[in-house]
Amino acid sequence: RLDPILSPGLVSGHTHAVFGGINFGSVVTTDSLAQSRCTTIENILDKSAYW
Repeated sequence: RLDPILSPGLVSGHTHAVFGGINFGSVVTTDSLAQSRCTTIENILDKSAYW
């Protein structure tokens, strides 16, 4: 129940399915996503988060 855009650092009132870099969390930055060591996306260089 995380939405780092609408509710950064807090638990959100709704849920999402999340795909992408494993560094997804309640507070997400470009740097934290770029530092992901793996991803759920077929393109292993894509460390973006999709929700």
